[in-house]
Amino acid sequence: MNQSRILQSTVSAAFSAICLGTPTLSSAAESAFVLEEVIVTATRRSETLQDVPISISVISADDIQASSSTDLRDISTHVPNFVFAESNNIGQGFTSIRGIFSVSDPGEIGFDQNVGIYVDGVYFPRQFSANANMGEVERVEVLRGPQGTLFGRNTISGAVNITSKKANMEEMEGQLFTETGNHGLTHSKGSISIPLIEDKLAVRVFGEYLETDGWVDNLTNGKDDQGSREQTNSRLQLRYTPSEDTTVDFSVASLDAESLDYFYEHVEGASNDNKKFTTANNYDNESELDLFNASLQVEHNFDSGYTLTSITAWLDDEMSFAADVEGMPFPLVLAVNATYAEQFSQEFRIASPTDQNYDFVAGVYYDKEESDFVSDINFGPGFPAPPVQNQGFANGNSIDRESWAVFVHANYDLTEALALFGGVRYTNETKDQSINPTACTDSFACLIMGIAETNETVDVPVDVELDDWTWTAGLRYTISEDTMLYGSMATGIKGGAFNNSTNPEQDLANNNLFTEPEEVTSVEVGVKSSWLDNRITANFALFYMEYDDLQVKVGCSACGAGGLPENSITNAADAESQGFELELTALATESLTLTLGAGYNESEYGSFERAVEKRTDSVVDVSGNTVPLAPKWSINASAQHETEIFSGSLTSRLDLTYIDERYGVFGVTNHRGELIPSQTLVNGRVTYRTSNGNWGISAWGKNLTDDDSLTYLSFSSAFGIFATAGQYQQPRTYGLAIDYTF
Repeated sequence: MNQSRILQSTVSAAFSAICLGTPTLSSAAESAFVLEEVIVTATRRSETLQDVPISISVISADDIQASSSTDLRDISTHVPNFVFAESNNIGQGFTSIRGIFSVSDPGEIGFDQNVGIYVDGVYFPRQFSANANMGEVERVEVLRGPQGTLFGRNTISGAVNITSKKANMEEMEGQLFTETGNHGLTHSKGSISIPLIEDKLAVRVFGEYLETDGWVDNLTNGKDDQGSREQTNSRLQLRYTPSEDTTVDFSVASLDAESLDYFYEHVEGASNDNKKFTTANNYDNESELDLFNASLQVEHNFDSGYTLTSITAWLDDEMSFAADVEGMPFPLVLAVNATYAEQFSQEFRIASPTDQNYDFVAGVYYDKEESDFVSDINFGPGFPAPPVQNQGFANGNSIDRESWAVFVHANYDLTEALALFGGVRYTNETKDQSINPTACTDSFACLIMGIAETNETVDVPVDVELDDWTWTAGLRYTISEDTMLYGSMATGIKGGAFNNSTNPEQDLANNNLFTEPEEVTSVEVGVKSSWLDNRITANFALFYMEYDDLQVKVGCSACGAGGLPENSITNAADAESQGFELELTALATESLTLTLGAGYNESEYGSFERAVEKRTDSVVDVSGNTVPLAPKWSINASAQHETEIFSGSLTSRLDLTYIDERYGVFGVTNHRGELIPSQTLVNGRVTYRTSNGNWGISAWGKNLTDDDSLTYLSFSSAFGIFATAGQYQQPRTYGLAIDYTF
């Protein structure tokens, strides 16, 4: 049976089963046990998941702990059609929703991600913000498809909406947690929430420390801890309620992380030794990440039922990494890069009451960001041109971005069962770029390498501008109290991008200085249903998305300054993505909960005539090729069982995830050498909790089958050294954890 027939039969079966449902239990059995109601804020107001006409996956705080998840990469394995790929350092966040992906590095500060990350309503624009540990959260919502109306630009394939746990105004509460495991894992975190003034003021403090050794051996310098990481994470929150109608939440958070990166190993060619988890790089690949954010949210409820919300935020982030460019055992080239970014944002929203046959959310949004990138290239004593040995050069660029938007989203009940929903958003954005001087340690060495030394900062002669509307329109039909059908059409947009340039006049003449904005039109139909008196929920969405001017990175092996590889971002003509998501949750018995998530996706370039094959540096037509990081199937399942034992409870959970084969992040040419094989992972956790629920002890394991599949593949070329670079799945990890809740 071909894939199109598989898709047709699966969709038909899912729609038939979900829409027809199953008979309801008799009233005698109705109240035995039910699934908990899931509340989300995807529409900028609190609603139940089953009432929101969007394909959403929700991971609760309990789910995060039960599945031993620590960050978004872990969480992505429980979400259909969401891929968070392995990367070279802690600053990279390679995310793909519904098969749309554009690779970029943290240093490409003029380029935006296609998945928006939001924490408590604050937009985090830098990709390394996605890599932070989750901290203490209530839930994580993953919204699939463009969210251009309520969330705005750069959510062209989806958005991740994270809600942190707030201070408790009523009573003191807290949690202590510590765990240890193999590979030198030490992980502790704790929080405490204290009411300071009764019904007026409360504070919550959270702190976390994580340290783990690596699992990759460097055969050149003898270090055996590549992949190691040390991280601290903290958050202070204040909640102030001057009146019954007003709530003020202040938050300040920081994260500091250092790592010795598993950058890559040569799996074919160059220094490949046919041994997994071994590298030969002469220079250490190291990263540092310092993130800081502060936000103030004020919410006031008027007597009329309207709610006014203000969110003010400040972000101050730094990321640096050192990379052995070619990964060989002799000192050839070391690149040291750093990114600095500051952002201020302000949003005002007004939400109407919901007791009429209509409601709406409207608002205005403003943000301003200043980013700097500095690159320092050092040619080592092993470089084949003696006059260049132990010399280097430094350059970089700066981006200033200013954006504002106005938006409205509304629902209107045509009948008791049929509702119309939709919204519009106008966005205006301007980016300007300046190029830093290129400074050489030795002018003669730069001359030999063809590097133009400059003395002045150069302002790029053009700005990258965004001036456009996005919209959503749809219908929601309530078949019964337990079943809702919906259909919608939506658009999304991602801002244009600046390439990192050293000669803007020449790049402008060569049409290689910047890209145009990227646009998408999406159609989605779905059904949300509950069966057997809410013992089972089944949600299904079918989608088709058409992208125009998709931004894609292309490059060649030796086009950059000093003969280094050079990559640039360009607009592919168009791309298409289609598929579905199915999510089931069932209380099989009062003590056994089962989940199943399945995503199917076909994502292809419709027309892309000028990609670059890095193996030959030739221009090739990749029209019809599969987009990188676009597996056809992504499947997750879990079984969680709870039973009473020894005057307490024992909870056992088993998680299984499957991801289909997909091309690596640079695999636009679909070369077989960059096709990452399919992979199945099994994780498990067993927790005993005392009868009062305060104490818990857990044993857990990840990658229980010790799978060692490739998770990263890319063709690597520099200075005549050609190889396939790759990473293998981290080996089995396991540990013990103790927690105390009060």
